[in-house]
Amino acid sequence: MAARIRELDRPLLAVTLLLAAFGLATLYSAGQTDVPTFVTTIWLKQVIWLGVALVAVILVFRVSPRLLEWATPYVYLGSVVLLLLTLVFGTGTGAARRRAARPGSPSPGTGWGSRPSS
Repeated sequence: MAARIRELDRPLLAVTLLLAAFGLATLYSAGQTDVPTFVTTIWLKQVIWLGVALVAVILVFRVSPRLLEWATPYVYLGSVVLLLLTLVFGTGTGAARRRAARPGSPSPGTGWGSRPSS
């Protein structure tokens, strides 16, 4: 394991960490407003996802490259099957954007920036 850590591409690792930190700083600064919105805490969700990604990277790093090479076609096939299932059983375009209105916010399609139909 120690030998594999020494083989890490240090410049790539440094650039990746800098990009992640820049993204977090951007999200944090976007949420600093006088009016509290959902953007205020969005950077915390991104930190959680970065932690999940770090755990995934560590797990994949510990797996033998031969096992990853062997599993690649099966994972690809499973991904294609899931995409086809989405195509067959999907509920339509834009269905993922439908959500219940939050208290105090306009109903979807009637809120800020929407124009009345003529």
